[in-house]
Amino acid sequence: MRFKLNCIICLLLLVTTSAVAQVKTLIPGKDFSSIKVSTGLFVEIVTNAEEDKIEVRGSGRDEVSIEIEGDELQLSLPVGQIFSETEILVTVYTNEIVELKVRSGSEVEFMTPVTQENLKLIASEGSYIGGELQVDYLSLRAVTGASLSLIGSAKTMTIEMKTGASFDGEELKTETTDISLSFGGEASVFVTETCNARVNAGGTILIYGHPETLSQNVKLGGEIKVLD
Repeated sequence: MRFKLNCIICLLLLVTTSAVAQVKTLIPGKDFSSIKVSTGLFVEIVTNAEEDKIEVRGSGRDEVSIEIEGDELQLSLPVGQIFSETEILVTVYTNEIVELKVRSGSEVEFMTPVTQENLKLIASEGSYIGGELQVDYLSLRAVTGASLSLIGSAKTMTIEMKTGASFDGEELKTETTDISLSFGGEASVFVTETCNARVNAGGTILIYGHPETLSQNVKLGGEIKVLD
């Protein structure tokens, strides 16, 4: 494993290798609450784990860079590996994650329901985030063709989407949602109480759940639809 270590970060390396399964396991020596994934990686996240642990599978496992800066776990591949056909899967086990940032065509899936108070998800550059959530407050940001697909529930949700991003949230039940969509893209939300929806310069917002209070604002093209 090409494992980067700097003077600020101290990762305790416990590496076990299975020639059959092609798996490396790393146990970090420092807590993290944020995860950043980039350069086309495929990552699974298992929450409510008993210990923080990272497993890397595949023939290209030695190419994965793993760092912790501050409280952020950073996972990436070298630029030259982005378009490689090498199969790599990273599984992150953690007790709780409060922020996830995914970029550069990476794909991240929550393998277990995320049950906690707050969660912030950021996706960009054609990346993807999916999974089941049970949270009180959810913040979403998606830009440049990124997509999110979420199920479960959130009491309060804020969404900012730009430049062709998409959000499939019809099965994510919320009480209050504030959503802003700009420069194309599409989002579907499920809201029961209060929904503030804004579209600027193209794009479509689909609203399910028949919210009791609905504020709509469309500028320079685009549409907002209320559906059964």
